[in-house]
Amino acid sequence: MMRCVASALFLLLAVIPMASADMDPCLLEVKACDASGLCVGFCALTAADFVGHYEGGVHYYQLVNDINIMFNEQVVGTLLAADPNTGLPATTLEYHNDPEVHLNFALTAGTTDTTFQLTSSHVTFDTIANPFGQSSVGVSVSDRNHNGATLSLVSPLTGTSESYVNGLPPPPYGSGTGSLWTDILAGPVIAPMNGTRSQSDTTGANPIAIGMPVSSMSSQLNFRLTALDLVSGSSTFVITPEPAGLLVLLCGLALRRR
Repeated sequence: MMRCVASALFLLLAVIPMASADMDPCLLEVKACDASGLCVGFCALTAADFVGHYEGGVHYYQLVNDINIMFNEQVVGTLLAADPNTGLPATTLEYHNDPEVHLNFALTAGTTDTTFQLTSSHVTFDTIANPFGQSSVGVSVSDRNHNGATLSLVSPLTGTSESYVNGLPPPPYGSGTGSLWTDILAGPVIAPMNGTRSQSDTTGANPIAIGMPVSSMSSQLNFRLTALDLVSGSSTFVITPEPAGLLVLLCGLALRRR
């Protein structure tokens, strides 16, 4: 049996090619909405807004300059290129061929409490028949105007970080036809006056079955942030083939070749 497993793993590494992922031209979409749900600010970022490179099956992008989200000449939010607390790059994207979607971000609210929505690019790839998935998210909320800070949910969502398969988010969270797979990080996240509070969540330590064939993926963050305050964070969504199914298949191939 061990010989079969070794043969199967060898074939897995030597014969099965890496997946190849493609992205939409819009790499990141950001919306800012008021208390009624009306989205008053919008920006769609393309490769021209980032410095980027491709290496080892990964597309890397780093925001070049801060992006003000505007409504009637008023700044309703700002997507930051650098984290004001650390000076390190804040808004970065990684799209992996494996496939994986990684989004790191930092933004500040305008002069009123604001609902933000960040949507990744639509990543497409060859269909994975029995996929497993894993999602994680972490956020840090910082008070910037000496009265505390709160990141809260957008009803009826039960989390701040959503993972979609087979399309972009559908209405009312987008114009796509994707299926919601996970909705994690319930919150709220409340920072004390002049302080910072962090919180994270995950679907688990190990990948779990998605339950349908998958040929594309996208990630979205939805949350409400108190006026003038700062939130930074990261989300990750990874899809892999079913390891056990591949192993059984390759063991069968190895046995038939004996």
